[in-house]
Amino acid sequence: DLVETSHDLIFRCDSEGKFTYLNKAWEKTHGYKLNQMIGKPFTDFEPPHIIAPDMAEFNRHLAGGSVQGHQTTHLSKSGREIHLLFNVIPLHDETGNIIGTQGTAHDITKRIKMEEDIKKALEVAEKKDKIVMIGITPTSPHTGFGYIEIGEEVCNDSIKVHKVKSFREKPDLETAKNFLASGNFLWN
Repeated sequence: DLVETSHDLIFRCDSEGKFTYLNKAWEKTHGYKLNQMIGKPFTDFEPPHIIAPDMAEFNRHLAGGSVQGHQTTHLSKSGREIHLLFNVIPLHDETGNIIGTQGTAHDITKRIKMEEDIKKALEVAEKKDKIVMIGITPTSPHTGFGYIEIGEEVCNDSIKVHKVKSFREKPDLETAKNFLASGNFLWN
């Protein structure tokens, strides 16, 4: 089923904001089983400061409004923040009455984290009057990327900042494996 295999979150809520349908992607992002979420209000999965603005948005949908690109935050079962981008339309019954909402959401947590890291890196560059590079922690040995060998840590204000020890151009596979195993290299 196309809906069940989607990586995007697909949902329906009743007029009280309780989930009536969730596809399997919700389990992966939130860490709950679907039966732990269905029947619960979406606000049960939000930090307290998000609830009032999201309820106002939800009530706007119940009045017939729709939205594309509503950004909000949920909390996973472990308490980790999940940044989501929602597209929502009203859900109608067979006579046209609005009985809830339905839509999709996309997990943008990695994008938000990267934006935060870039802002912090710019602050460090300005404060230290240095050029800052952002490396990506490698997840596998890769011969198509250059690598940054990290040196000594120079500050740990809001993010860890290291001197660059060396740049290594696209290595062969064995060298890439050694870089990964050492823990001292980032993808450039």
